[in-house]
Amino acid sequence: MRAPNDWGFIADDLTGAALVGGKLANAGLRVVVATSVDGVLDLVGSRGSEGSIVGVCTDTRNADAHTARAAVERAVTALVQLGRRRVFKFVDSSLRGQVGEELAAIAVALGAQDYLVVPGTPTAGRAVSGGVILVEGVPAQLSPLLENELLARLQSSDVEHLFSVPGVATARSVPVEEWSEDAFWAESNARTIAGEGSLLREDLGVEVLDAPDEASFRAVSHFLEATPRGRRLDLLCGAVGLAEVWAVLLARSLGAGGPSIDGPGSSETGSRIPASGLPVIVVNGSASPAALKQVDYLTRRGVGLTRRPVRVDVTPDLIESSAAGLLAMMHESGSAVLSAPRPTAGGVDGAAARRLPDQIAEVVKLLVESLATAGGKCGLVLVGGMTAATVLRRIGIGRLVPLYEAGFVTLCRVEPTVGPIEVVALKGGASGDEAVLESVVSRLQAGV
Repeated sequence: MRAPNDWGFIADDLTGAALVGGKLANAGLRVVVATSVDGVLDLVGSRGSEGSIVGVCTDTRNADAHTARAAVERAVTALVQLGRRRVFKFVDSSLRGQVGEELAAIAVALGAQDYLVVPGTPTAGRAVSGGVILVEGVPAQLSPLLENELLARLQSSDVEHLFSVPGVATARSVPVEEWSEDAFWAESNARTIAGEGSLLREDLGVEVLDAPDEASFRAVSHFLEATPRGRRLDLLCGAVGLAEVWAVLLARSLGAGGPSIDGPGSSETGSRIPASGLPVIVVNGSASPAALKQVDYLTRRGVGLTRRPVRVDVTPDLIESSAAGLLAMMHESGSAVLSAPRPTAGGVDGAAARRLPDQIAEVVKLLVESLATAGGKCGLVLVGGMTAATVLRRIGIGRLVPLYEAGFVTLCRVEPTVGPIEVVALKGGASGDEAVLESVVSRLQAGV
């Protein structure tokens, strides 16, 4: 692993992109995350990415295969133009989304020769064993933790099925007992050939390594440290577990200060965290059981809550009144919470679920405008990747600098500052313990 300018990373949702950035920041590295593909394209020709590892959110977790493939191809093009010709591809720890299509598209676009695919995060209860992705020991497709998923619903828990793309890529599961240098360092025969305006692709052979426990990731670290002579790792693909291994090894190779879990450590960004307390807006767009429990816990702790703005076919008047109500809650308690309804309570179906992020984002936009008029500052906590990307796009935030990650929550500085928002904390819907949101709000209100 060489200079950070060689590396970029791509995630299909914003909370995932922030999580990877947070792991890198914990290790003492400077990171910039573009909140959209257009955002990373805007970095081309600017100085906003100098000295940083660049990440990009494609916001394709819930997209169809064609849309996902086109988005990651654009993202790779932008990263290459920025001089980042090696990519870490972050995937959801339960392998939701177009994981096979996106990996194949990146491999072909990069012309990747050596790559590594190790999904799963055993420390978070997501493991791959016997070629099956497991969530708390249950095949992901059957997991009650994903029962409220309306958009990126898994059709299989088999990694060979999930990473194979007919006519493009054939995946093979590799059990731990079969790990070897040959299996670990997979060689791609991907080629991109310009002709008649189309891309011709040879079939990719994708080796997907099992990762049933923490010991397997220690082995991953060993293999990465002992890169064979003549090999040049072009592409890594995995979830949080592999991201953490990669971040630590990359920092070590660059002489960075080393990992820090509870704070910014030696990262140069650490000293720029706001020192005074902030009022906080908490926005939950996830219907996952974990996120809803976290919101309930927050409510029991006395933090304001409204569910009204996310009713199906919400009217403009209701959006405005909800924003006003949230502003009043912030003045009274120093924080306010906006949350998606429980699917069983609000009659929410797939079509309604796709509308919710825009409805939530409009409420947040009105609230932020009110705060800006009053000259106030605030912190923003976003739960759920699709909602996070939509909200930040609506209020004009295109770039984040991760400061640190703790408990699957990543704290980021907005760069450049937009309106009253000074910091943004992001968390995936299904991650974290019951008290995680209360902890984040308390920390921001008290001063970081």
